[in-house]
Amino acid sequence: MDDFFEPPRVAPMMLRCDPSNGCITHLQSDPHDPPETLRLIENLLKGLALIPNHAATLATSTVRPAGVLSERTVVAAPAIASRWLSETIDHWLREIAKKNNLGANTITYTYAPALKVFRELISPQVRADDSENVPTWDVRIGDITADQMDRFVTTFWSFPDRRGRRKHADARELLAEAGPAQSRNNALKNFGYVRMFIKWADKREEISSSVRARLEAALEDATPDSRGGYEDQPLSPDDDLADRSGYVAFTHDDVKRLFGGPEFLIYAARNAARYWIALLGLFVGLRINEAAQLRTRDFKQYEGIWCVVVTASSLDKNGQRASIVSRQQVKTFAGRRMLPLHPMLMKLGLMEYVNSREESGKDSLFDLPWYPKAGFGHYPTRDFARLTKATGVYERKRKVHHSFRATLSQELERHGLLYSLVDRFLGHKVRTIRARHYGRNTVGLTVPIQQVYAALCKVDFGVVISTWKEVSVAPRAHQRKHPRPECANPGVESHSVA
Repeated sequence: MDDFFEPPRVAPMMLRCDPSNGCITHLQSDPHDPPETLRLIENLLKGLALIPNHAATLATSTVRPAGVLSERTVVAAPAIASRWLSETIDHWLREIAKKNNLGANTITYTYAPALKVFRELISPQVRADDSENVPTWDVRIGDITADQMDRFVTTFWSFPDRRGRRKHADARELLAEAGPAQSRNNALKNFGYVRMFIKWADKREEISSSVRARLEAALEDATPDSRGGYEDQPLSPDDDLADRSGYVAFTHDDVKRLFGGPEFLIYAARNAARYWIALLGLFVGLRINEAAQLRTRDFKQYEGIWCVVVTASSLDKNGQRASIVSRQQVKTFAGRRMLPLHPMLMKLGLMEYVNSREESGKDSLFDLPWYPKAGFGHYPTRDFARLTKATGVYERKRKVHHSFRATLSQELERHGLLYSLVDRFLGHKVRTIRARHYGRNTVGLTVPIQQVYAALCKVDFGVVISTWKEVSVAPRAHQRKHPRPECANPGVESHSVA
């Protein structure tokens, strides 16, 4: 037909957009597309406001790569200023939180502080057009140079320690105050967050590749301190223990001192959180926040065995969205699990306590306040340190509530439980398809209940513990009415727990 109109055919194209304003910054067509076709496309995109009229123009020259005979016409990238570094960091934090299922606390207190220090140290001046009139060190991410990255790396190695405790000052003020430098391990950990961000920005072509290359080169040969590593643990009494760090397991003697004497009765008298959180750590290996945030409905019976469900939930008992202070969180996705309860907990009256809370209309297992950073574990963490000091078990940063996990892990391993099942029991990631995709039953993610329960029943610390019925009516007393045992560390004084 003579009046038939066939629109021009357009081959596949490659487009790049600026995420800050949605404008197209780069258009690359097929080598065989004629210039008039590209002009048609450009006018169409301008009409849709996807290319600014004042910025985008067709390239007058053609690119002819070596060995390619066909011509390729390219729309020139518009001269749009790159995003502020602070805006780009916020974008990355939102993206990585969603991608890796990270909690708000992990982003706020782990990832964000390292990126904040990076922004404040690498920015040459205070942001001029801050709408809130708050002085903010900032820079256009596209303006960051390799030399600036060099200076940041050099400065950050000697950056002062414990910066999180000094919220009154920005990174440059902290640097001016000086003080002891952060440890090499801590510096490398925070460099890791910066490195992840720079790699992401480089892939999006928001930052020069030379900046990423300079950071990678600076950290290429950087190795952490070996102090505290598994292979470097002391093998003889002559080894120096002064600089050793990291949690260590409670010994059977430590467990007896913690739970078998009058100190525990005084410590936990009429206080359910103090009593049960410590025991859930000892017999189930729960992290302190996992135990502190439990609800009455988290206890279920499966295959005739009472279990506890560790989960993340933002719903209340009626299925409605709960407030932030009532939500449950887990450290990692692998932390969601259902675990059998040690029979000793049944003997001590755990289910009677759970039922009493349920009958009184309480949804949470304990009456604990919530804090933005520590969650429900703020007071339990503080209180347990008092118990370890009162019983002479205290070792700073080595014997803490988390030590129960090391103790139970070693006990389960000693009684023949497979390493992979111990990891799953403790809520650690197991990198196998079977564990990740075939570990579910009708109640959700779980471990082999019968097998784990059999090993758990063999765990016996040989200590007589007062039941909750006895503790719930015990009078509150002061620790100094009882003799104080000597502490595990010389020079550490025992303290009151009341």
